[in-house]
Amino acid sequence: MKGQEAKTQRNSLWLLAEELSISIAQTAIFFFIAMFSSNFLRDSAALAAYANQKINGTTFPEFFLSLLSILVVSGVLFFLLAATKESPRVLSIAKNVLMEMPRTISIFGSSILATLFAVAIHLHIYPDPSGSSSFAKALTIGFMFWVASFAYAVGLKHLLAQYRPKIGIAGGS
Repeated sequence: MKGQEAKTQRNSLWLLAEELSISIAQTAIFFFIAMFSSNFLRDSAALAAYANQKINGTTFPEFFLSLLSILVVSGVLFFLLAATKESPRVLSIAKNVLMEMPRTISIFGSSILATLFAVAIHLHIYPDPSGSSSFAKALTIGFMFWVASFAYAVGLKHLLAQYRPKIGIAGGS
């Protein structure tokens, strides 16, 4: 039993390291998008428009709609599994879709962090004449949102990963 616990712990640490690496890469991609769309963070108006579009326009509303959509798609997948008596093809598709859903959540956190990180760097290079502490505020909000979405995504992926082998045995794959 002790060997199984050690293996589970190694798998959990590997999952955490893998998801963290992927999240960092996602954040870098979104940061470069912000950087390129604002002339390397020199164009305040372009950066503000990009950040406004990301934060107010699509990202926050999409995040909550994505959570709802994940629940709906999960329900449909489980319904299909029951209706097809766990067909190996449907089971394979369901496993793959379910394992990708947590990453959808982490993309939103990466997007917000990268956008606010770009804004913070811009504010550091071109300080606000009023002397407000927007630099730290932007970093703090971005990091808090990233931590919440990352924790949710990793927790969900860990939960789903525990059931993946059991589902695979039931489906014969």
